[in-house]
Amino acid sequence: MIKRVIFDLDNTLIKWEDEYWNAVNRTFDELNLKYSNVDINKIKQAVDYYEDGRYDRYDKKLMHKTLEKFLEYELPENFVDIWMKNLGDCAPSEVDENVLETLKYLKSKYDLVILTNWFKDSQIKRLKTCKIYDFFTNIYAAENFKMKPDKEAFIVAMGDYKSNECMVIGDSFKTDILGALNANIKSIYLDNTGKITEGEIGTNKVKVIYELIDIINRKLL
Repeated sequence: MIKRVIFDLDNTLIKWEDEYWNAVNRTFDELNLKYSNVDINKIKQAVDYYEDGRYDRYDKKLMHKTLEKFLEYELPENFVDIWMKNLGDCAPSEVDENVLETLKYLKSKYDLVILTNWFKDSQIKRLKTCKIYDFFTNIYAAENFKMKPDKEAFIVAMGDYKSNECMVIGDSFKTDILGALNANIKSIYLDNTGKITEGEIGTNKVKVIYELIDIINRKLL
């Protein structure tokens, strides 16, 4: 019997928009630093580099060093902190009505938590910005444990529940779904492309949806 639902955040509950990279520009401006589009692109490359599997968790000091490595110059010590603050505003003022309806439905039946591969303070602020923070009893961020898809992340997010009492919902097959399978947790794969079918996945532990409201419409939970 499912008791806890473990949600991914980005592109599952809150869609990532390219304009959110402007948080980097605002950080440079706030610190009165000169920059160019080349610098912004280097920061994007640094984030991709950080997340390509070479590091097992999020650490602000390590992220700071990675940014400096790609920019090839030193940044103020508080650069990442201010960037994270600005990223907190990178969310709509409210989520899509279908997302909100799904959260209300699930909250009435289950304990809802977030498991995210990003910095906790930033993600909490984004949840508050779009007014869905109160749906969740806990936010698990990869600063104090290994990042998804590592099994450890999912074990932490299970809390006091057993694996068969949890369900993972996420949009990344590699990060969310395979990680859940490794932890022996059933999952719901939100396929934003609309191209994947359950038959292609080949396991009854994974259901495929194309929008969150499908959970209610198909009575998956």
